Amino acid sequence: EANMTEKAKAALMLEATDAVKADFATSKELKKSSLQGAIATLKGAADKSDPVKDAYLKFFRAKAKSTVDEKAEAAAAREQMITKLNAVA
Repeated sequence: EANMTEKAKAALMLEATDAVKADFATSKELKKSSLQGAIATLKGAADKSDPVKDAYLKFFRAKAKSTVDEKAEAAAAREQMITKLNAVA
């Protein structure tokens, strides 16, 4: 069970990394803000936000919302199947 959990975590991080890479590949604004943040960090200035971290958080929030929706749909489908089986029996 722990092995399956670790595999799921690794798959989720791979999916998140691919999504964030795609976001940064298509958005000049994200690239620019990331570069400015890196330069500010090197100069010692405290940058209030990290665009890469924000992109990962955005991905995980969207993924969590879709997971909740999928669970609700699965529960509804299960209830329908139980209703049909009870009607047949």
